[in-house]
Amino acid sequence: MQPRELTQEERDWIDDWLPRLPMRVAREAVYEVTAGLIKPATLSNADAAGTGPAKRYSFGRKKVVYDMRDVLEWFVRKHGLNLQRDLAGMVACKEPRRRRPARKGEDARTAVPSPESYAA
Repeated sequence: MQPRELTQEERDWIDDWLPRLPMRVAREAVYEVTAGLIKPATLSNADAAGTGPAKRYSFGRKKVVYDMRDVLEWFVRKHGLNLQRDLAGMVACKEPRRRRPARKGEDARTAVPSPESYAA
Protein backbone atom coordinates (compact mmCIF):
# COMPACT_ATOMS: atom_id res chain seq x y z
CA MET A 1 0.00 0.00 0.00
CA GLN A 2 1.36 3.40 -0.99
CA PRO A 3 1.62 6.08 1.70
CA ARG A 4 -0.76 8.96 1.15
CA GLU A 5 0.51 12.20 -0.31
CA LEU A 6 1.05 15.05 2.12
CA THR A 7 -1.00 18.20 1.63
CA GLN A 8 0.74 21.53 1.09
CA GLU A 9 -0.29 22.56 4.61
CA GLU A 10 1.36 19.44 6.05
CA ARG A 11 4.54 19.97 4.01
CA ASP A 12 4.71 23.59 5.21
CA TRP A 13 4.34 22.45 8.83
CA ILE A 14 7.17 19.94 8.43
CA ASP A 15 9.38 22.54 6.71
CA ASP A 16 8.67 24.95 9.57
CA TRP A 17 9.75 22.40 12.21
CA LEU A 18 12.85 20.99 10.49
CA PRO A 19 15.24 23.96 11.01
CA ARG A 20 14.64 23.75 14.77
CA LEU A 21 15.39 20.03 15.00
CA PRO A 22 18.52 17.93 14.49
CA MET A 23 18.99 16.28 11.11
CA ARG A 24 18.95 12.80 12.67
CA VAL A 25 17.55 11.59 15.96
CA ALA A 26 18.03 8.46 18.06
CA ARG A 27 14.87 6.59 18.97
CA GLU A 28 15.54 7.15 22.69
CA ALA A 29 15.76 10.93 22.17
CA VAL A 30 12.74 11.41 19.91
CA TYR A 31 10.41 12.28 22.83
CA GLU A 32 12.59 15.16 24.01
CA VAL A 33 13.43 16.38 20.51
CA THR A 34 9.79 16.53 19.41
CA ALA A 35 8.61 18.14 22.67
CA GLY A 36 6.66 15.03 23.70
CA LEU A 37 4.91 14.63 20.36
CA ILE A 38 6.29 11.15 19.57
CA LYS A 39 7.24 8.45 22.06
CA PRO A 40 10.10 6.00 21.41
CA ALA A 41 7.77 3.03 22.02
CA THR A 42 5.47 4.30 19.27
CA LEU A 43 8.35 4.27 16.79
CA SER A 44 9.50 0.86 17.99
CA ASN A 45 6.03 -0.65 17.63
CA ALA A 46 5.57 0.89 14.17
CA ASP A 47 8.95 -0.47 13.05
CA ALA A 48 8.06 -3.94 14.31
CA ALA A 49 4.76 -3.80 12.38
CA GLY A 50 6.52 -2.56 9.25
CA THR A 51 4.66 0.76 9.26
CA GLY A 52 7.36 3.03 10.72
CA PRO A 53 9.34 5.85 9.10
CA ALA A 54 10.79 5.19 5.63
CA LYS A 55 14.45 4.92 6.67
CA ARG A 56 16.15 3.88 9.86
CA TYR A 57 19.74 3.17 10.72
CA SER A 58 20.47 0.40 13.24
CA PHE A 59 23.60 0.25 15.36
CA GLY A 60 24.02 -2.99 17.25
CA ARG A 61 20.87 -4.64 18.52
CA LYS A 62 19.05 -1.76 20.17
CA LYS A 63 20.33 1.58 18.85
CA VAL A 64 18.20 3.03 16.07
CA VAL A 65 18.57 6.43 14.39
CA TYR A 66 16.08 8.11 12.05
CA ASP A 67 16.19 11.04 9.64
CA MET A 68 14.08 13.74 11.23
CA ARG A 69 12.21 14.53 8.00
CA ASP A 70 11.18 10.85 7.71
CA VAL A 71 9.94 10.82 11.31
CA LEU A 72 7.84 13.96 10.88
CA GLU A 73 6.41 12.80 7.54
CA TRP A 74 5.53 9.41 9.05
CA PHE A 75 3.87 11.08 12.03
CA VAL A 76 1.80 13.46 9.88
CA ARG A 77 0.75 10.67 7.53
CA LYS A 78 -0.29 8.53 10.48
CA HIS A 79 -2.12 11.16 12.54
CA GLY A 80 -2.92 13.95 10.09
CA LEU A 81 -2.63 17.64 10.83
CA ASN A 82 -5.46 19.88 11.99
CA LEU A 83 -4.51 23.53 12.01
CA GLN A 84 -6.19 25.62 14.67
CA ARG A 85 -7.04 28.96 13.13
CA ASP A 86 -7.48 32.23 15.00
CA LEU A 87 -10.17 32.28 17.68
CA ALA A 88 -11.85 35.53 16.53
CA GLY A 89 -14.79 33.70 14.99
CA MET A 90 -15.62 31.72 18.10
CA VAL A 91 -18.68 32.72 20.11
CA ALA A 92 -18.38 33.07 23.85
CA CYS A 93 -20.62 30.85 25.94
CA LYS A 94 -23.58 32.90 27.18
CA GLU A 95 -24.94 30.34 29.61
CA PRO A 96 -24.12 30.92 33.27
CA ARG A 97 -22.12 28.29 35.07
CA ARG A 98 -24.18 25.74 36.89
CA ARG A 99 -23.95 25.88 40.64
CA ARG A 100 -22.59 22.76 42.25
CA PRO A 101 -25.02 20.79 44.39
CA ALA A 102 -25.02 21.58 48.08
CA ARG A 103 -22.91 19.32 50.23
CA LYS A 104 -23.97 17.89 53.54
CA GLY A 105 -24.30 20.72 56.06
CA GLU A 106 -24.52 23.51 53.44
CA ASP A 107 -27.35 25.87 52.55
CA ALA A 108 -28.70 24.74 49.15
CA ARG A 109 -29.34 28.32 47.94
CA THR A 110 -25.80 29.58 48.36
CA ALA A 111 -23.82 26.34 48.62
CA VAL A 112 -21.87 27.67 51.58
CA PRO A 113 -21.47 25.96 54.94
CA SER A 114 -24.36 26.65 57.31
CA PRO A 115 -23.64 27.99 60.82
CA GLU A 116 -24.88 24.69 62.31
CA SER A 117 -22.10 22.82 60.50
CA TYR A 118 -19.50 24.65 62.59
CA ALA A 119 -19.98 22.41 65.60
CA ALA A 120 -17.44 23.82 68.03
